[in-house]
Amino acid sequence: MKIGDLVKYSMRKTRKGMPYEDIIGVVTHVEQLRLTTHLTIVKAVFDATEWTFSLSDLEVVSSLK
Repeated sequence: MKIGDLVKYSMRKTRKGMPYEDIIGVVTHVEQLRLTTHLTIVKAVFDATEWTFSLSDLEVVSSLK
């Protein structure tokens, strides 16, 4: 996953109180944390609001090549 990719909520994860419709968002930031675990944090804009997710919380719909 990289900046500019179109993503949607993973059906396997909680949606942080967001609507259950298939809303498409855009990835704005990807960062791999190396503190205690190898966790990748993704920031994405959905409906004019930026949210922070774990990499496994999102699915790529369309990727820039």
